[in-house]
Amino acid sequence: MRVEALRWLAATFPSAFDNTRQIRPLKVGIMNDILVHAEEAATAGISRGKLREAVVIFTRRIDYLASIKARETRVDLHGSPVGQVTEEEAERAATKIKKMVEKSAKNARKNLIGKSVPNHFKMTSSLSYHSESELMSYSEQFPALSAQSAFSPPAKSAPVMVKHKSARPYDPEAVARLKEKLGLSRKKEPVE
Repeated sequence: MRVEALRWLAATFPSAFDNTRQIRPLKVGIMNDILVHAEEAATAGISRGKLREAVVIFTRRIDYLASIKARETRVDLHGSPVGQVTEEEAERAATKIKKMVEKSAKNARKNLIGKSVPNHFKMTSSLSYHSESELMSYSEQFPALSAQSAFSPPAKSAPVMVKHKSARPYDPEAVARLKEKLGLSRKKEPVE
């Protein structure tokens, strides 16, 4: 479970992964350093794949991206400074933040539209990525994630309503007169 992997990382490497403290950019290639401790994680029931997923989730958070954008100093697993964030990395983080905010606003608009539709027209989704209890326990453990998270369930979309126009009968004589006025009814004369 990714939540368990995040908890294990925060407990094992609090200087790097405990978001109740300060969130700072991680060292480039930190996954290799984490995999050195994969056997310890395995004893806790956490696979290498779950460790990778946990690091991806951690680094895609808006507060982590904000620390990259601010060009804070990168840290290793023990919180020691190891390098600076480049200008290119800061720009890329700013772009990701902008996309996340735009997507969040778009989903909020969709939710508002969906709430204004009567109940019998609403579409429901039985798919959920994570149970509510799992999300609640994670947001309690990692409060900085509660505002924006990669764990948020997909937004429900508003129902689509299709309306068909009925065909109106036209007066054939009126159509012929209009075509004649517009020059559409004349037969083209052959060019010699």
